[in-house]
Amino acid sequence: MKPRLVYVCCEGFSSPVIEPQAVRVIEQIHQRGRRFDFLLFGNLQTGWLSHRRNQACLERTRPRIPGETRFIYLADFGPQSTAYARWRMARWLGADLRGGRPVILHCRSEYASNIALPFRRRWPNVRMVNEILGEKLCEYDYRCERKPSPLLRAPRAWKRRRFAHWQAEGTHAADRVLCVSEALADYYRKSFPEDAGKVRVLRVGADETQFRFSAATRREMRESLGVQDRRVFAYNGSLAPYQMAVETLQAFRAFREIDPAAFLLLLTPQAEEARRLTESVGIGQRDVLVRSVPFEEVASHLMAADVGMLLRESLPINHYASPTKLAEYWLTGLPVLTTKGVSDAIGHIEGRPCMGVVMDPDAPETWPSVYATLQAGPFREPRREDVRREAAQHFSRSHFLEAYGALLDDLCGEIEAGLQPRRPEG
Repeated sequence: MKPRLVYVCCEGFSSPVIEPQAVRVIEQIHQRGRRFDFLLFGNLQTGWLSHRRNQACLERTRPRIPGETRFIYLADFGPQSTAYARWRMARWLGADLRGGRPVILHCRSEYASNIALPFRRRWPNVRMVNEILGEKLCEYDYRCERKPSPLLRAPRAWKRRRFAHWQAEGTHAADRVLCVSEALADYYRKSFPEDAGKVRVLRVGADETQFRFSAATRREMRESLGVQDRRVFAYNGSLAPYQMAVETLQAFRAFREIDPAAFLLLLTPQAEEARRLTESVGIGQRDVLVRSVPFEEVASHLMAADVGMLLRESLPINHYASPTKLAEYWLTGLPVLTTKGVSDAIGHIEGRPCMGVVMDPDAPETWPSVYATLQAGPFREPRREDVRREAAQHFSRSHFLEAYGALLDDLCGEIEAGLQPRRPEG
């Protein structure tokens, strides 16, 4: 019996990562012969405007999803809402569960795996894949540190224990645990040694058919931007504090003082705020171009650059993450200027100067030597095809699809062979 594949997600359709990292992935898996149904749980706490955006994105995106689609709002992700979500999910899957049809649940994040947990425990024909996007406890601690409050100490401690419980229970119940970085996989293997065999490093990555390098496109884009004779630094992302936008601009200003040919291409949805920020840092208008471009045009703009800037603080939340921007830069053939906070990049840069340079954002006295390293390496002898080739082995969408297809084959084989049989509880 052909298994039913269900993608379970706890983010609204309007989230900027849903289209490239979920909908597009489901499309590409379908092209390889496997159909996913799509079950999304949205949070009503995001407000009415978010609801309107969700509905608009849903209507625009639904035709691209080959399977059935359900978008269910929850008041929050607390116990009562979780019980309601499970009830709705049971109604949707009920006939397949009772009929013995194999069901594979792909759960994006701990929220989703917590909702799916009883189905894996109760039904022997259910398998569960957990996609872990970051270390939830570190992320929660980071948010709490940014908004300290003695009055919230007790409820925050309770919520942290709940996250830890979800993390442990979801890992124990899952059949495979997919981590986005080597550091995150090591954390899960050490934290749950009895489940270490389930853990894999598998990044959704970026689509290399979109993020690629073309010498002709680079030449045309540089001409259209008027930067043929400039050394172009690219910054692609929001101005959120964790992306260190201010520190990135300060570093670029220092590079501009060293090399008058330095130029900053700043791609961000917050264009007006970015323009004010560049002015406050002291970057002249002739040395920066701020643009908000559709996602489909990001790759062509990156081709015009000579190096991508990806700075992150040395915090646990960044240590365990794997920024999608890293994959986008590298698959476009760009070396990256990064920090030790991006641990997923360090292992690929060590011993491979063409991949990029590591800098310390807190040590401006070292920045001239960083720029000298760029001039002696990636700037003097750009090796964009080598960068792309290395990135394609670990950060490309095709690598993910091939590995994920093999994983689904394994799970289907386990179900058909009757491995790990579990009797329904209760």
